[in-house]
Amino acid sequence: MIDMTNRRDIAILLATYNGEKFLREQFDSLLAQTYQNWTCYIHDDGSTDSTVKIIAEYSDNSDKFIALNYPPQGGGGKNFFSMVRKVDAPYIMFCDQDDVWIPEKIEKTLNKMRQTDRTDGPVCVFTDMKVVDANLNIIRESLYHDAEKQEFSFKSVFFCGGMLGCTMMINKILADYARKVEPCNTVLYHDSLCAYIALSEGVALFIPEPTILYRQHSGNLFGAVELPKLRFPNIPYRSVIRKVYHFIKYVVLKYPLKHFARYKGEADELLLCGVLHNQENIDFLKKVSYSAESDKFWLLNESIWKR
Repeated sequence: MIDMTNRRDIAILLATYNGEKFLREQFDSLLAQTYQNWTCYIHDDGSTDSTVKIIAEYSDNSDKFIALNYPPQGGGGKNFFSMVRKVDAPYIMFCDQDDVWIPEKIEKTLNKMRQTDRTDGPVCVFTDMKVVDANLNIIRESLYHDAEKQEFSFKSVFFCGGMLGCTMMINKILADYARKVEPCNTVLYHDSLCAYIALSEGVALFIPEPTILYRQHSGNLFGAVELPKLRFPNIPYRSVIRKVYHFIKYVVLKYPLKHFARYKGEADELLLCGVLHNQENIDFLKKVSYSAESDKFWLLNESIWKR
């Protein structure tokens, strides 16, 4: 493991794969950060384009970029997991190859972390983001509707997501939790795991301010954010209208089967990895796993009313 404890405060982990089109722009946005006490560790997952050459170009000209040399991991989630095991630092951030970081991203996130950082438990700080197209034209000023009013709980994040790795900073204790987990499949990603650990065993803190330009394009590794096709007026969060909409989406459009499989896979993997100790959350995951096969009405109802 590479120990950064006596070097720089923050390790930025960047997983790459055929990212030549946007990678320089992301590197430059890191160099433009107002807080500079960081090192960016990059591991390429077997690119066939000029990604590796671009990485070499930056790492040869700055000690802030370090390329990690070990075999490809076979996917973005596994790649990030591998880097968490390779790098140790007081704080870790995850970075996607095709986004652009707003200059104050690290500074504002670190300030929030330092205000509330615990020496006895895992902490995750995450932020809002601006959604943009391939040319950085704004699609949405904020990923979240009424970001100031967002609620993030273990159950709501399990069903709805919302804590994205590219906006996260985690403390050393949370990273130590994550290092205990060997990813079983592609259901549970690095950022989901960190979110669940923080929400269950520690603290998750949200900054309702965009800190990155989250680029949407045809080559997104983890897929584009699902922007709503129907635009509703501003209505209270978790209103009846929203519930009816999600019920129609799940039942009439017949989405349940793929979601049930994902819910069960993620619940089973979280239970298997053994890093969660909060009994209420463990019982909830067991109920999800059981209901995905034997009580789909309960699972459908739970997933709808958490939205």
